[in-house]
Amino acid sequence: MKKILFLFAILLVSVHQLDAQGGLDTLQLKTIFDEPYLPGVRPSVTAFHPNNKTVFINWNDSSFSENKIFQVDLDGKNFVLAPENSNMFRSANLSPDKKLMLFNERGELMIANTDGSNKRVLVSTPGSDSNGNWSSTGRLVAYQSQGDVWIIDIQQAQVRQITNRGENDPFYNIRGWAKDDSLLVVSQTNSSENREVFFPEYIDKFVKAGGSRRGVSTISLQLLDVHTRKSETLLTGKISLRGTVVSPSGRYLVVDQADEFLKNREIGVYDLKNANSYNSIFQDSTEGWISSSTGDIRFAPEQDLFMFTSEKDGWNHIYLVEPTGARFRQLTSGNYEVSWN
Repeated sequence: MKKILFLFAILLVSVHQLDAQGGLDTLQLKTIFDEPYLPGVRPSVTAFHPNNKTVFINWNDSSFSENKIFQVDLDGKNFVLAPENSNMFRSANLSPDKKLMLFNERGELMIANTDGSNKRVLVSTPGSDSNGNWSSTGRLVAYQSQGDVWIIDIQQAQVRQITNRGENDPFYNIRGWAKDDSLLVVSQTNSSENREVFFPEYIDKFVKAGGSRRGVSTISLQLLDVHTRKSETLLTGKISLRGTVVSPSGRYLVVDQADEFLKNREIGVYDLKNANSYNSIFQDSTEGWISSSTGDIRFAPEQDLFMFTSEKDGWNHIYLVEPTGARFRQLTSGNYEVSWN
């Protein structure tokens, strides 16, 4: 009887092992990747050249080389390694007439023609000058210097300081011009409540304590009047500010935000010519986490009509809506992901 029970137990174990071996191996590459696995790194677009004829990509073709920046014409021709000065084209902020571009170089704010000629320093101070933003007329440039907001008139070379933050106040971050170039949209991020988290870093045979500051920062979104230098706070709190975009007319400010736990997302619109009234356009929630990606909102080049992406139906797709909430519709659908650069 004992021998029979022993043999029966062996048979059960063997059948279980056969079932396990015949099941889905979740560690195979074909079950891990939704797309075919290729050696090296998949090419990723980093930027378009200001001439709108060339695109820059980050790529390598094997695991034995470092990533490099390449450039290729939009028709697929002239695939070459990007020149050393390509960074000024990849980070360029074009003027409204597409004739000039702003970029940063060694902590200085630079200006040049869009073909790279007549390159010169626009602003240079002992600190870092960055984040140049053109006004809609192309005459004024707002930029950040040592945490404050400044404006330069490129025609008359006049410089004005717009903010004067306290020594311990957070830096200002310029997000764009609005309302006939009379306002600047800015934000401040207070990370004073963040705490340093320590974790082990294994180096050969030894271990050292690594550290990283973690926490949810308090963000303040404000409007700055460039004439009176007065500010108005639109919202503040422990939020994830995914993005802000101003409409081509300068009237509407679209804000994409999520709560501190990244469970709930809301896209809303401020009407800057109607007492800054607020209208919630879109809401989404998840049991997981809202992606912290930015740049998901794009206005049409010359119309107050914008698109955004959302995984509300289970897949990342593109939606279209007016700032008033009218003409809301989903542009893409299906069991696939849509992304853009």
